[in-house]
Amino acid sequence: MKSIGKIIWAAIYARRSTEEHQADSLDVQISEAKRFIAKMGWQLDPAHIYIDDALSRSEFKKRPGLIALANAADAGHFNVVVTRDGDRLGAGPRATIFIQDMIDSGVRLFFYLTDTEVRLDDAAARFLISARDFAAELEREKTSQRTYENLLTKARDGYCVGGRTFGFDNVAVVVNGKRRVRYQINPQEAEVVRGFFRSYANGEGVRAIAKRLNSEGIPRPRVGNRGTGSWSKSSLTTMLRNEKYRGVFIWNRQEKCYRKGTKVRVPREHDEWIVAEVPDLRVIDEELWQAAHSMFGPKHASGGKKRGPGRPFAHMLSGIARCSRCGGPMTVANTKHGKELVKVYCCAYHRERGDAVCVETRRVQTDILNGAVTDWITENVLKEEVVLDVIEEVRRRLRENSVRQVSELAPLQEEAGRLRGEVENLVTALASTKEKPEAVIRGIAERQTRLSDIEARIKVAKLSPEVIDLQVNALAADVRARLASFKELLSGDVSRSRSVIQALFDGPIKVSFEDGVGAVVEGTAVLGKMFSSTAPSPNVASPTGFEPENRPHRLHPLIALEPCRRPLFLGLS
Repeated sequence: MKSIGKIIWAAIYARRSTEEHQADSLDVQISEAKRFIAKMGWQLDPAHIYIDDALSRSEFKKRPGLIALANAADAGHFNVVVTRDGDRLGAGPRATIFIQDMIDSGVRLFFYLTDTEVRLDDAAARFLISARDFAAELEREKTSQRTYENLLTKARDGYCVGGRTFGFDNVAVVVNGKRRVRYQINPQEAEVVRGFFRSYANGEGVRAIAKRLNSEGIPRPRVGNRGTGSWSKSSLTTMLRNEKYRGVFIWNRQEKCYRKGTKVRVPREHDEWIVAEVPDLRVIDEELWQAAHSMFGPKHASGGKKRGPGRPFAHMLSGIARCSRCGGPMTVANTKHGKELVKVYCCAYHRERGDAVCVETRRVQTDILNGAVTDWITENVLKEEVVLDVIEEVRRRLRENSVRQVSELAPLQEEAGRLRGEVENLVTALASTKEKPEAVIRGIAERQTRLSDIEARIKVAKLSPEVIDLQVNALAADVRARLASFKELLSGDVSRSRSVIQALFDGPIKVSFEDGVGAVVEGTAVLGKMFSSTAPSPNVASPTGFEPENRPHRLHPLIALEPCRRPLFLGLS
């Protein structure tokens, strides 16, 4: 626990929801939380201010600030967390589980807006949390219904109900005193769409068209800050299926909702779709539309079953390895090596989008790159002597903390005795009256909480070197078993070996090419990750308690172990 003497260390959590548009909302939350911390006499480490911006309270798996807060609380980096109110943390049972996990980690939670501490130690407290969540969820449901009704009306009349479409401009109009957004054909972009449909109908492939558009410098559809600003096979394929170009506007195909703690899109039945025909906005005539879709095939013409991003990868480093020249993913292609057909890693952006996006044409055989990375991990990361060096560092820090805590043992025991006496006196006073003064009840609760914290620290201070050695030896045995598991997984099937690599590496593995050297592979493996999870599971995306099977292995709460970073640098001639 990060505390010295009687110092209480605090953390701050702030969140601005998708419905809140005030730019200074986060600044206000943080400044008010700092005032509350100063009033309480606590200390704040700026490294423990956690922020989520423009994220819904129903989102839990894709909230990096909340996930980092949960992990830091579980590691014992602070004593209390301060946030504005319960709505900042979230809504529903998952929020209650998160709060319970926080309290179980020995961290107290305070709402500065009401100057209250959140407690779940009795039925009444848990009921109040549930009642608050019910009221918030009811209001959210009413708001959602009003929004849906408003969008439904717009869609039936053929107005824009969100987003932009290449080939059209969004133009604001006023209809019967209400603001609406109407589509208007953009002549330049519409001509690009027509040219694309004509080329595809005449037999030119989507990939070839994407390369040509990029080489000609044709601006691609706007996607905000995402993407490379270049045409791709996927963006053009999406355009081929977009019925707006034939003057048919379809809305309500999917429903946005939250499942398992994250936002998902669920298909609706066809009879729920809203279809509006707007002939004035037809960019592609029916003859050209049908000609293009006749090349598409019946499955793809109807949308088919898309192979989404969740499909399994067939090769160990696909997508994990990145082209160092453009940052694009490395993909696998077939090429001739003499008379033999071999598989190679190459830059996906060059292959799919052309020289205008990336000029890296060189390639490396998949078995050579896979074998080199696997050998390096085995020789430099998954070695028992390397892991044992880290364990000895854990032992050293535990002993240092134990020595420091022993010097604080006497004052801690003295304070614990005083608090026990105060609690006993307050309980006696409470029992002698028929009234239940809130101040007395609050005083008992505060002292009892402080007493529990001190008693835990006394237990730590009394740890002998022998007990510390037993704990570290148990950790060493656990890590040895995990080490064998990593090696086994690395030599297993593709999906399991990918999970090991993603768990060990801090960021992508970059591949570049140098004359006279060949392929150069760079990355950074972080050995500390072996100590933070019970299995190589890189896709953990939710705080502890939400996914029990991924609950982190907890080291001693007084240890904040810096990760052991090992740089990867390979030259493959």
